[in-house]
Amino acid sequence: MILALVIFSYFIGLLFGMYVIFKILDTGNVAYISTSLCGLFSYIAAPVAVAIGFYSYKAKAENIEKIKKSNITAPPDETGCKMSLD
Repeated sequence: MILALVIFSYFIGLLFGMYVIFKILDTGNVAYISTSLCGLFSYIAAPVAVAIGFYSYKAKAENIEKIKKSNITAPPDETGCKMSLD
């Protein structure tokens, strides 16, 4: 849920940035566009990158634990075959 909100905020910022571009282009102040938008998109993209990286690392750790718990092997029975734990 948090990851979805962070990504949603990124797209809201993108739309706001596009709106600002068109408003600045109407006034003729073209030199200000690149510096202001670079700052805006960096300010928005940094938390998105951190959130996606954190979520990926968290999912990886959870999946490793899940795989470790599911790979419990049983000792072989008298015939030498492994018994199923299911």
